[in-house]
Amino acid sequence: MLLKNVLKYYLLILFSFNVQASPVQKIISLNLCADIILLQLADQSQQLSMTYLVNDMKSYYTIPESAQFNRGLVEEVTVFQADVILAHTFTSSLTLQRLEQLGWPIIKLKAAQTVDDIYQNIIQIGQAIQQEQKALRIVQQMKEALQQLPKLNQQKVLVFYPNGFSVGQQTLANNILSRLNLYNIAQDMGIVFWGKVSLEQMLQHQAEFIILSTSQSKTPALATQLLQHAVLQKSPHIEVANELWQCGSPLILKAMQHIIQKIQPNSIP
Repeated sequence: MLLKNVLKYYLLILFSFNVQASPVQKIISLNLCADIILLQLADQSQQLSMTYLVNDMKSYYTIPESAQFNRGLVEEVTVFQADVILAHTFTSSLTLQRLEQLGWPIIKLKAAQTVDDIYQNIIQIGQAIQQEQKALRIVQQMKEALQQLPKLNQQKVLVFYPNGFSVGQQTLANNILSRLNLYNIAQDMGIVFWGKVSLEQMLQHQAEFIILSTSQSKTPALATQLLQHAVLQKSPHIEVANELWQCGSPLILKAMQHIIQKIQPNSIP
């Protein structure tokens, strides 16, 4: 009788462990940055819905044919009946408040300002969807790849985004440039986070390379016209797809490799 009870207790513990270790079945993402990490971590059967913006990432990730897309509306989430909802600092506060009132389990990512923040977000999602080991592997692979990148020679650079915006301290782009041993002259202009930069300021501070953050979309837009200005096009410049580093994800490695190759050709095998 004692042996029988011990066996029952053992089987109960084993069953409980297996239930806890099994992946979450239905996940909805309400933010593109969360979409990208979800695509890398979750099984396709787990990816219930992502934002419609993820279609812009088809050049870099395989989007499941069964994927459904959302625009971050509360009504869409309640229809999907998710086990976990992935949100972001930039997700509408009204949407999050309503979902919390309805009792939905929400995992909220912060905007990555450093590469270490990217690691933290990947692990956070991995833990939330019971894919922690896969998350740790991805983080380790990123760390190893970053260690192998050659350091540049403190060249002075400036990042230009559509509408003449640039980035300074406390941004992911700045942290990436720092890791490459590049000097971001936006900090000489007093820019923290985001700020506007005129062509005159750029010329005055004598950047050695202008990094133009461009989009894959070829649709004409007033916001992107400045990037085609003759002054920028005639200056030494590097075009980096915005999709590679707008969100904190392993795609930043492609952006970093591209910048290195343009500044220091043949430095990467």
